[in-house]
Amino acid sequence: MAALLAAVALATHASLNSYDENARAAALTQTVRVLSMRLQREVRSAEAIDYQADDGELIIFPPTNPEGLEQIRYEYDGGTKTLYYHQQTAGETVTSVVMNAASPVVLNSFAVDYETTQIGSLTCTQRVRVTMTFQVGQATSTVVFSAAPRRNHQY
Repeated sequence: MAALLAAVALATHASLNSYDENARAAALTQTVRVLSMRLQREVRSAEAIDYQADDGELIIFPPTNPEGLEQIRYEYDGGTKTLYYHQQTAGETVTSVVMNAASPVVLNSFAVDYETTQIGSLTCTQRVRVTMTFQVGQATSTVVFSAAPRRNHQY
């Protein structure tokens, strides 16, 4: 009888550990999906991208819009592992925290690379590549995606 109870306890313990691991994996997957989709959507619909932004920053200039949104800026502070989202409208900036070290999924790094092209005397951002490293529990995962502004598309 004791062996049967020990086997049940072992199976229950294994099941709970598996559940915790799956929950962490699901949180990581959802966070990566939402953040990368949001960044890609904003880059694709941008009027311009500041390719000279500081390390850990992505500055997006959206097209003219009824909300009066003039600038979107993602700013990563590696010291606090915080990703900030700044929206500038009519000269006023509203800042919110996207994720920080207290989040279930922590952003360990945020790097942005720009591919530019020359059109006459104007330098334009042709493609943006973002590399993010996430941590959940002891596991880390690096995600890389790229997006290109589609300025000439009419929707």
